Amino acid sequence: MTLYTIDKALWCKVFPTSLQEGPLGWFTKLITNYVGSLKDPTTKFITQYATSRPHHTSSLSLLNVKLEKGDSLWTFMDIFNKVCMGIKNLMLEIAMHHLVGAIRRGKFIESLIKRPAKDMDELRTRATMFM
Repeated sequence: MTLYTIDKALWCKVFPTSLQEGPLGWFTKLITNYVGSLKDPTTKFITQYATSRPHHTSSLSLLNVKLEKGDSLWTFMDIFNKVCMGIKNLMLEIAMHHLVGAIRRGKFIESLIKRPAKDMDELRTRATMFM
C-alpha cells in the first residue's frame, strides 16, 4: 500500500502497521499517547536500530582475508571473491595488492607478479588454473 498524504498525524497512525515483530514490540512499549513531537519517537527509533543498518564493505575488508595454513587455494579464492563482490567500485590494483599480500608465495602469485591480470575475470580464471 502506498500512502499519498502530507498529513503527519495520519503518518503517525499508519507507521506501526509498517513494523514487524521486534520493532513493533519496541514501538508499542513506548509511552502510550506520548506526542511531544514527531522528532522524539523518530530519534529514539533511529538510536534503537542504528546498528541494524547494513554497512558498506570497503577494500579494507580484504585485509581480513588471508590464506591460512592448511587452507586450499580454492577455499581462499572462494572467500576472496565473495568479499570482492561485496565491494562497490573495487579497483583491480587494490584487489591484486591484497591478494598478493594474503597469499605471499607460490606459483600462482609468481605468475601474477610476472604478468598481472587485466581484470577480475582473468584473475579468477588464472586462479582456477592453479587449483
